[in-house]
Amino acid sequence: KGAELEIEARPLAGLSVLASASWLDFELTRVAPGITTVNLNTQQVFAPERKASLGVQYELPIGLAGTLIPRVDASYQSEFFTAIDNSLEGQVDDYTLVNARLTWQSSSGDWSAAFALTNATDKFYYLNKFRQAPFGFTIGQPGRPREWSISVKRTF
Repeated sequence: KGAELEIEARPLAGLSVLASASWLDFELTRVAPGITTVNLNTQQVFAPERKASLGVQYELPIGLAGTLIPRVDASYQSEFFTAIDNSLEGQVDDYTLVNARLTWQSSSGDWSAAFALTNATDKFYYLNKFRQAPFGFTIGQPGRPREWSISVKRTF
């Protein structure tokens, strides 16, 4: 069982707030006789119990020069396991990521430019991990580091 919640609010002119949260309560109800790698407390693989995100942006008019739109997004994911035996070597820790963007739009709407920053805090995190038990090591796929980009767009 689980639950999800999504909220979109515009409390002031130009201000947008988007939030979401999810919760997953996975429970095994029985285990076949003779199975020793799992028990009734085993957590589902690749299934974080909690996720949440928050995005805030504000459209700031700057007269004939157009509009500036700063935006910040944060997302959280709780830890999860990548193997049914729930070994700590295959546990992906929880993490929070922050992204930011500053967009300029011309007053005519046909030009825009943006500076974006992903993983703004340069958080080191794993997307997944896999224990190589026969060989005695674990491999993992790290998430993307801090990255920035600049874009320019012309609409015809």
